[in-house]
Amino acid sequence: MINDVVNNGLLAKASAPSGPASATSSAPAAAKAQQPSPEQLDSAVSKLNDYLQDVQRNLSFSIDKDTGITVVKVIDSATQEVVRQLPPDETLKLAAALDKQISGHLVQERA
Repeated sequence: MINDVVNNGLLAKASAPSGPASATSSAPAAAKAQQPSPEQLDSAVSKLNDYLQDVQRNLSFSIDKDTGITVVKVIDSATQEVVRQLPPDETLKLAAALDKQISGHLVQERA
């Protein structure tokens, strides 16, 4: 659905050239895109809102207790399943391991 809107809808129309470039016009002026109409914007927004309603996703924010990093989870509303997590668990584990290594070296250097 989003791909349709982006590839065939509003963005494709907005990026279409506004007319043939004359020999006297500069390259930036020739590449200038036509602005979408208010009706096209309303249609694109409506399609995106409909898609987002169908997807039924929630966002959950938390702080990782080991690293203090903010974690964002995308959760399916119907199943409560975590669809995606940013940063991933592997990244959080790596950050925690690096933090332990760095703090261990600092303690050893001071002693």
